[in-house]
Amino acid sequence: MESLAIHQQDARRHGQPRQASTSRLSSKQGEESLRGSDRRWPRPSREAVVVSEDEAGASSQSDEAGAEALPKDWSFTSHLGEDLRGANLSGADLRRSVFDGADLEGADLSGADLRRASFKRANLMKAAFDGADMRDGIFVKARMNLSNFQETRLDGADLRGIRGKYAIWRGANWWDARMDDELREALAKKWPRPLTEGVSDQP
Repeated sequence: MESLAIHQQDARRHGQPRQASTSRLSSKQGEESLRGSDRRWPRPSREAVVVSEDEAGASSQSDEAGAEALPKDWSFTSHLGEDLRGANLSGADLRRSVFDGADLEGADLSGADLRRASFKRANLMKAAFDGADMRDGIFVKARMNLSNFQETRLDGADLRGIRGKYAIWRGANWWDARMDDELREALAKKWPRPLTEGVSDQP
């Protein structure tokens, strides 16, 4: 029995160093593995992270600006049947441009120069024309309901056959434009011509 106890004690003494050696080896292998990962996929520095975020923000702003910006000079150009829904053409030069059959629903043409431009059969629903110069423009059979024509200049504009009964014509000289009698009568009731020097509000 005594010899067996001595043998077990010797075994434990000899086993302890082996366990410690194995533990140290595992720890060393783990550290080397982590260092290897750092070499393959290095962790970015704080400065690099900040620069990357700034560049990403600038790129996003640039993309948004590019999506919203449209040429401001489309004079003498043709856009037959084009899809321009929601386009921002505010203040644009559109003289003598052609938008026949185009879809400009919800587009912003406020303050634009539309002199002698053509919008035959175009969809201009919910479009903004406030302050635009539409003199001598051609809008025959265009859809113009729910659009805003506040303070527009309409001298000589051809509005025959349009759908514009429910548009906003406040401050616009619609009486100087060509249009169907039915529309003229409707506008005279809702947006009467201002009395000036004894002139009647009837056309």
